[in-house]
Amino acid sequence: MSTLDVQQCQPLLDGLNMPLYLADTSGRIVVANQAFLSLFMVTSEELKDLDLVDMIVSPEHANINTIDKNLIENGGRYSFEGEVRIKGSTDAHPVLINKSPINCDSEGCLAVLTVLQMRGLYQEMRNALDATESQIKAILEGYPGVLALFNADHKLTWANKGMEHFAPGSIGKGYEDIFRSPEGFSPGVTVLENALKGQRDLDIQQVLSTDGEEELFFEFIGTPVKGSGKKISGAIIICRDVTEKFKLEKQLRHAQKMEAIG
Repeated sequence: MSTLDVQQCQPLLDGLNMPLYLADTSGRIVVANQAFLSLFMVTSEELKDLDLVDMIVSPEHANINTIDKNLIENGGRYSFEGEVRIKGSTDAHPVLINKSPINCDSEGCLAVLTVLQMRGLYQEMRNALDATESQIKAILEGYPGVLALFNADHKLTWANKGMEHFAPGSIGKGYEDIFRSPEGFSPGVTVLENALKGQRDLDIQQVLSTDGEEELFFEFIGTPVKGSGKKISGAIIICRDVTEKFKLEKQLRHAQKMEAIG
């Protein structure tokens, strides 16, 4: 009989969002997916020492080795209900445990696949995630200035309502087509370029309104955005209209100068 290829199984298992693991004929866990590791807050190196009896509570689970042995010898499927206990928590979450032998041939089976179908925990996690997303959305949309995400090619891929108010229909356009100065150059582009190099930057520049009729002063803040492998995939540009503040400061300096002249 061929041996169980753990390395070949891992990418397939990690692509599934339900916690699951493979146990060999001795009952030892040989591989688990990322959903399982995240649920129980363990690493793949800790699997060999993992005591599932303390983590999955059920009358049937106390006889888990007998169940697995019967499945390996006779085939079929076996399901039972239980509870999952997470490390560091006293809460118990209902779970449906599904078991079936895999990698079987005429000589027998090599392993038992156990899938944990969470009943309450995933819904709680989904509700918490939805609430967090709603809060983040409220913060982003409630910010009075401009929040914009540019990719490495300086193209706008996402923006809040502040950007839509300043430059309607800008999604997909280049940074240089959105922000223009009275002198014809693109204000704040250095902030964007530095952010794409991994540097957080800030600058105040004069900006033309998109209709070209109003001159404004924007404070530009650039923050790098990292994707997979910690590679910089874009930059968040935050723009705050400081025109009134800039004008007041200019008027104050003028008044102080006139006062000094007498």
